[in-house]
Amino acid sequence: MRVVKTKSERKEEILEAAKTVFLRKGFEAATMEDIIAETSLSKGGFYHYYANTTDIMHDLMLQGIAYRIDIISHTIPDGATWDDETLINILVDKFLDESDLMSLYVIYLQASYKNHALKDLFEQLKQENRSMFEKRFGAQSQTEMNLFYSDLFLNLLNTIMLGAEILDARESFRKNRPFFVSMMRLALTYAREDRIVT
Repeated sequence: MRVVKTKSERKEEILEAAKTVFLRKGFEAATMEDIIAETSLSKGGFYHYYANTTDIMHDLMLQGIAYRIDIISHTIPDGATWDDETLINILVDKFLDESDLMSLYVIYLQASYKNHALKDLFEQLKQENRSMFEKRFGAQSQTEMNLFYSDLFLNLLNTIMLGAEILDARESFRKNRPFFVSMMRLALTYAREDRIVT
């Protein structure tokens, strides 16, 4: 008997297939045909959901944001204060994370260096990140996290994540977590003194 999948199940199948292909081939080398071959959908059925690999990567990045929010929601109880130490630990946990979604984010960062569509997507993802965090944790989370949306912090975090993944340095970073906590504490102090140049 043929199993009929819902729209959301088909979309999830596509995203899982794309994740597999991107992790195996990278973003630039991956084609829509590669991803279609990993699914049970026809070519026409597949294109009903996604027109290109950039659209697929966008939805995978949204999955990554939702994944991070889920982890944080288990760490921070509802109504808890977003103090500096909590925020610092959230950020350090983020770049020490060893998940497929983190690996995909690094692939996205690398590809966006040369791909203007992915580079343009970054601003949209920042806004969607803010919106998803505010929806889950309330307006206070945005007030407290505002400094972390600066170019300096984003570039610093992305650099550490790239290094952890590309240089296979995550275990070394994990063993030296107190160093990164201290570094983020110093960066936050620097930012609070309005010394960040944008």
